[in-house]
Amino acid sequence: MKKWPFDQIFRLVIACCCLVVIGVLSVTNLPLMSKPVDRFLRGKTTFEEMTKTIASGLVSDDLAEKDGFINLNGLLARVAGRRVYNDVVRLNNGMLTRTETIKPSQLTSAADKIVALADWLGGKGTPFLYVMPPLKPDVAGEVLPTGVGNEINEDATVFLDAMASRGVSVLDLRSDLSANAGQLDMYQYYRTDHHWSPDGAIAGYDLIMRRMKLMDSSLTAAHTAVVQWDRHLIERWFLGSIGRRVGSLYAGVDPLVWYTPRFETEMSCAVPDRRYFYIGSFEQANIRERFIEKADYFHMNPYCVYIGGDYPLVKHRNAKAPNRCRVLIIKDSYALPVQAFLSTEFMELDVIDPRHYDWSSIAEYCEWTQPDFVVMLSSTTQAVKLTNTVVGIKKGSVNVTTGDWKPCLEQASVPLAAKQAAYNYARLGVKLEHGKTYRFSCADIIPQEGDAAGVSIILYDATEKTLAKCDLVDIGYCHEQGGAEWTFRVPSDDHEYQLLLYAGVHGATVGIGLTYTGVTVSVLE
Repeated sequence: MKKWPFDQIFRLVIACCCLVVIGVLSVTNLPLMSKPVDRFLRGKTTFEEMTKTIASGLVSDDLAEKDGFINLNGLLARVAGRRVYNDVVRLNNGMLTRTETIKPSQLTSAADKIVALADWLGGKGTPFLYVMPPLKPDVAGEVLPTGVGNEINEDATVFLDAMASRGVSVLDLRSDLSANAGQLDMYQYYRTDHHWSPDGAIAGYDLIMRRMKLMDSSLTAAHTAVVQWDRHLIERWFLGSIGRRVGSLYAGVDPLVWYTPRFETEMSCAVPDRRYFYIGSFEQANIRERFIEKADYFHMNPYCVYIGGDYPLVKHRNAKAPNRCRVLIIKDSYALPVQAFLSTEFMELDVIDPRHYDWSSIAEYCEWTQPDFVVMLSSTTQAVKLTNTVVGIKKGSVNVTTGDWKPCLEQASVPLAAKQAAYNYARLGVKLEHGKTYRFSCADIIPQEGDAAGVSIILYDATEKTLAKCDLVDIGYCHEQGGAEWTFRVPSDDHEYQLLLYAGVHGATVGIGLTYTGVTVSVLE
């Protein structure tokens, strides 16, 4: 009797076990199919609608043990030796990636818009730097399986050359972090995620600061040495965005890595869109503990341990930073760990994600806030998407509304006595016109009672009774810098809008009393 090789026996056992599990899971999910079938048999739906309902149910979160199905399929693909599965490629070094191709016209259009922004900023004397993060796979193509193509690096090179040839300063981190297979180990990239790990990001932070110093000799890099940071690691903690397509059994899971400074820090991080306000040490301002406290492979993204996720606008304030200047970062998700590291270097660091930000164009935001340096950190794929959403940077031109600021309200002070109310605020007596741009400013915010570290300034939609826009101000930073200001545009609709000043952060004003001094509201004529 012929003996079966061990590998065949192993595959047979795995296949049988998988069939048993699939059978059990199929029985568990019978209601997803039986209910639409029953509606069809009773004439309450069409055959086409029935099949669509079944199909959508089987790929929705209603599918019982959906994560188990994904893991099981991933295990079968691994046992079968599949290197490409569900649009995911398992590279020669065990990492996962996805194949991407960008149309040349998209690259040209995106490059045109970035060149236009860089030229416009240059005319204002503001340095602009485009940063290309490292990419999977490596530039040399050593980790790609035989027969698998991926043009992402070729696209990135074309994209960078299109900008550099027209005078834009570019920093290609691929040459230091992903030039070959030797550089592309799991200390630069998470195995199952499309992002670099904080190990790669902290190296990128050093390289970015070096280039910024070359472009502006007045800058200093005080904290880029890795010995100034503590490295933390929890093994087998998360399944990245690519890994969730194929399950934890196809290529394993990743550890969670994060860095915290060994030096003393005192700063704040505000997310106006969500009305989140964090203040204290680097850890209190930038690290989101929920991603460290619990592992959940399919429903949490611990890459967001820095900042918490991608938001339209994030404002970092650090009165004790070595560089007394304002930096604007235009970003995709690669910037999350880097912006946290950079928050130790700059007094003001504003971070805009154009995929979500729609309050103004990027150029207008620069006109309103007058940054001393602008950095765009984005992969090629996301850069194409980002520039498609930036209003005001179209067809190689930049359109910005300018004019003179005319005061429409000047008030010496706005006192807010402490109340036992979560929404303690003052309504400013200024009529806001639709489509107009306004600037609120105050000389100081003086605490009187309670413990408030920050305050909310709200553009309130009185018609819908909702918050239209919001700014968050660090009280200590405001006092240190001699004031605060916020520029915003009133929507062009028929709603009534009001400007509200809160005694603390919106929703958390109980027992807090304070005074806004030197209050002015101006309109752009």
